[in-house]
Amino acid sequence: MRMDEESGDQLCYSIEELEPFYMLLMYLPRANFHEYRKLD
Repeated sequence: MRMDEESGDQLCYSIEELEPFYMLLMYLPRANFHEYRKLD
């Protein structure tokens, strides 16, 4: 869960994959994926 600072809306994500240099989140209401990679 995350709360938007401006609107106060709560955002819900699911962790789909979690590795030392990679994380894949899914935004639950729409099933949009957000991919993060550590560059170091």
